[in-house]
Amino acid sequence: MQPKHALTFCSALLFLCCRTGAVFINITVDDTLGDPTTGRRVAYHPASVWNDGANCSACNARPDKDFLYMGTWKDSSYDPQSEVPTASVTFFGTAVYVLCALSHSKAKPFGSSNMFFFIDNQLAGNFTRESPGTDGYDYNVTVFSQTNLPSAEHNLTIQNGRAKGRRTLMLLDAIIYTRDDGKSDSPSISAGPTAVGPTATMRVSTESASTSGTVVIAAVIGSTGGVALIILLYLLCHRHRSHRASRAQTADIAPGRRSPPSQPYITTPFVYEGPSSRSAVPSSEEAPPPYGYPQGKIQ
Repeated sequence: MQPKHALTFCSALLFLCCRTGAVFINITVDDTLGDPTTGRRVAYHPASVWNDGANCSACNARPDKDFLYMGTWKDSSYDPQSEVPTASVTFFGTAVYVLCALSHSKAKPFGSSNMFFFIDNQLAGNFTRESPGTDGYDYNVTVFSQTNLPSAEHNLTIQNGRAKGRRTLMLLDAIIYTRDDGKSDSPSISAGPTAVGPTATMRVSTESASTSGTVVIAAVIGSTGGVALIILLYLLCHRHRSHRASRAQTADIAPGRRSPPSQPYITTPFVYEGPSSRSAVPSSEEAPPPYGYPQGKIQ
């Protein structure tokens, strides 16, 4: 390997190691207040079948607002005689999660669920649940999750029920999406989609600074040390090879000595696969951690 090729090789290693420091954060979109970073709000259609649950006196579903994000939720009931309710939001990120409250009741309210989820106009998931016919509610239920999305702008549409289908209830609480904040040297890093209050970046910085800062520092030190070790090994090998070549050349030109037959030098090309990656978000089988409220039903 020539010196200029070694420089190119080492530069590529440094670039790849720097890329491993990308920081992912989670943004919580409230059903009523919207996205705290962009100001975008969830669009509900038709508006007449969606109710502000906390202020709806005619709604049968009465979950405890203390167990719902920001104390708000959107209530929609689908009836086969009415138009199918939908809720949609646009976000820029790589993962998205939908959180709802679920009623246990079979009457007033009729609590069964049948939800459909579309990402960029393509069906991406379905959530179906028969209510058990008891009192109480389940909170912080992840009814949909989608990870490994391209880092780009996406549209999520949630459909409550289907045309000419059965009666259903939807109590939408919040939507969480994950994105790269573009600051690889930031002291904050999110390991999973944790809902974070009105100002996402503030919560991440104050609550995760010590832990995530340690993770980032360790990653940087590890990456830098790995690159330094590779460079050192290359220089030692290059020096040893040059020394051997010099000795062989001296032996060939010495009078009265025959040079040994040349042997082909076989090398195995080095393929850099990068450091082991760490998933910024959980797999599709995992639910995002709750945002501070207990799971389970409330009697």
